Parts: sequence; structure tokens; C-alpha cells
Amino acid sequence: MLRIASVLLAAAWLGLAPPSAASAQEGSDGTIHWAFSSFLGTGVYRITGERTAFILHIPGRFTLSRSKIGQDGERRVGVEVRLPLTLGIMQADTLGDFIDQESYGTVAFSPGVEVEIPVTRDWLLRPYVYFGGGWELGDADDNTSVVASALIYQTGLKSRYHLPIEVGNWGLLGAVQYAGYNPDAGASSDLLIVMGGLETRQRLGSLMNGNHALFIEGHATYSYVTDLAKLRNGANPPVGIDDFWEVGLGISQGVVPFRILRFIPIERFGVAFQLSTDTRYRAVKLSFRSPFRR
Repeated sequence: MLRIASVLLAAAWLGLAPPSAASAQEGSDGTIHWAFSSFLGTGVYRITGERTAFILHIPGRFTLSRSKIGQDGERRVGVEVRLPLTLGIMQADTLGDFIDQESYGTVAFSPGVEVEIPVTRDWLLRPYVYFGGGWELGDADDNTSVVASALIYQTGLKSRYHLPIEVGNWGLLGAVQYAGYNPDAGASSDLLIVMGGLETRQRLGSLMNGNHALFIEGHATYSYVTDLAKLRNGANPPVGIDDFWEVGLGISQGVVPFRILRFIPIERFGVAFQLSTDTRYRAVKLSFRSPFRR
């Protein structure tokens, strides 16, 4: 995930969601490769004093079926089609001067499919695959259109096991993720991410209209990246991010989503914080789903 953070840095302001890595962009002094932006969530990502990215995730999705185990034990697999769009701006120095020659926009579109498999009533698996492309749009203060492009891809397996704890709802989370990119110029790169953690849902009370219960949701995860994600800091050596922690907190209605404009379902409203073990990387992002389904 930390690698994802690095990628996130490169992707810049309007990006989307889950996790991958960023590597230095060949021939682009002081910039990060932007190709993984489509796997990042909405938020602000920062490598200490060097790079900041602002990401907006536009997570288009269609649920074709929901996973279920019937009373007779028959299993039904859930299928979700994802159509994420990422728009971004990355800036090199301080937040106040991000419109300069070191800022550029990015666009990424990486459709995919996630399948939810109920192994038991307490254990869910979620394999997924994404494949798409990304484009760098040039500096913010010139008229350059597309100056670079790359194929981007990601696949993996996520797991959630319901823990037998009487107070609230507790889940044990795990994931193995593989992601990479193949640019039109320069070398390709990929990485493997392993994540583990916990999440919980605790009832607070009822909403004002009394129709639905109100819950507080939280999660804490740790992610380790096997390959070195690099952020080139000008003339300084590249900075590698090998792991990161994430802690999130939000409000939900349990299994009943909030509705925006009556037809946009939101599972939760929350915020998550990420920090690398060496503290070089940090991020603040919005959280609208469990780490298992986002």
C-alpha cells in the first residue's frame, strides 16, 4: 500500500482508489511515475518535504449479483464490475505553488471485475483483476496534450473472516496484490503487496428518523511491499517506501447504504490516515467502503 502511496503521489490530484506503487519516471527530473493513480483513493498524499499529490477517485461500479449462502447451504457468487476514472495533478514543492512547471495532470481509466466467493458463512474471498491505461497531460502551464501513456494492470485476492466476538462485528482482513505498468517509453515495473489487519463495526444508536441504526466503523491495517517503490528527489537519491500503516474511522448504517441524490449508494462516510514505518510517507484519504470491498 505504501507503494500505492508513491504511485498516488505521481498520479496527482483527481485519482481513485486501491493500492500500488510508483517508480521514478525515466527522463523526468524529480517526478514520480503516474501510472498507478487509478488504484488510489481520494485524498492527499505526501513524501516528506518533496512531493504532494491530490487525488479524486471516481469509482464507477455495477453490482451484477451479491454473494450469499442460502438456508440449504447453496452458495451464490457475487460479481461487481468496476469502471474507475482517475484525474490528477501532482506538484513538486509546497501546496501553495502547485501550479508551476513541475505540475502536471494525469488521466487513468482501468476497468475491472471483482468476484466475491462465500467459502463459509464467516469467510469471504474476493479475487479481482483490472486492466487499462493512463495518460500524462503535460505541464499545468503549457498547452501540451498527451505527452506519455502506459498500460496499467492489477490483480489479487482479498479475504475477510468474521471473528466470533460477541460485541459488535469484527473481521480479520488479508490481501495479496500484484500490480504493474508498461509505459510507451522506458522500462516497465511491477510489485507485490501483502496486507493484513482488523476492522470493526459498533452500533451507536438510531438516526433521527429512526428508520436505520447508526454505526461507527474502524479499521487498522499493515501493508508490506516486496519491490522498491522509488521517488526521485531531484539530485538526491531515490526514496523507497517499503511498507505503511493505515487507520480509518467512519459512520455507516450497517448493511444499508447512505443515498446521495437518492441513487448513489455510499457504504460509509469516513477518513483514513496512512503512515510509513520510517515516517517519510503520510496520507489523508476519504473512506467510503471497507478495505475488503474498496
